[in-house]
Amino acid sequence: MVQRKKILVFECKGLLTASILSLLDEQTDHDVFSGTFDSPDSLKQLNGYKPDVFIIEKTMLVDNIMQVIELVDRFPGLRLIVLGLDDNKLNIFEKQIVHVEQFSDFLEML
Repeated sequence: MVQRKKILVFECKGLLTASILSLLDEQTDHDVFSGTFDSPDSLKQLNGYKPDVFIIEKTMLVDNIMQVIELVDRFPGLRLIVLGLDDNKLNIFEKQIVHVEQFSDFLEML
């Protein structure tokens, strides 16, 4: 049995978060969780979840950089995906820049 990927979507702009969650919920091989950094205990709550993929919008990354660094340190195998809404690109933690035009391209990067 293939283990389902655990995806954490950082709550950012309401419509963006809702759209990503809606699209990912349709995929049967992923468990999707939405989280925030709204309290000091937020990262502790993620310990039990142990995400494989973390998705965040790039302006939210800048506003929460210390928490994101702590999250990446806590989960060394974590794939960090940063959405750039202004240029239709994904910035992947492995320092790739991928042009995404279709949802299937986005899923491939997960």
